[in-house]
Amino acid sequence: MPAIISNKNRIVAADYFADQISKIPTYVYIADSGVWDNEPTPPSIKDSTKDRIMSFSDVIAIKRIQADDIISVTRRINWKVVKFMMSMLMIWICSMNSIQKHKHSMTSMF
Repeated sequence: MPAIISNKNRIVAADYFADQISKIPTYVYIADSGVWDNEPTPPSIKDSTKDRIMSFSDVIAIKRIQADDIISVTRRINWKVVKFMMSMLMIWICSMNSIQKHKHSMTSMF
């Protein structure tokens, strides 16, 4: 059963994330990718000092995320589709008006 996530939940989660960024140092980095021994199955995570050092040795760029780096945005609306749907609705309304006018003139004839 899919989870129901409302926009209110998304806003609360985003606000919490932005609040935590100012309290806890958070970094984003780009690293060199490597080939796994078994490509379809990723290797299991090992929490050891050696593995942490090896993972940082592949880092190409790193940036600390500050609270000023976070921007709240709204959901994108594809206005071309909305404009197309509105034009189709207007064509339909005009055609219905035309049918109603002809229907009225035809009934008055009989």
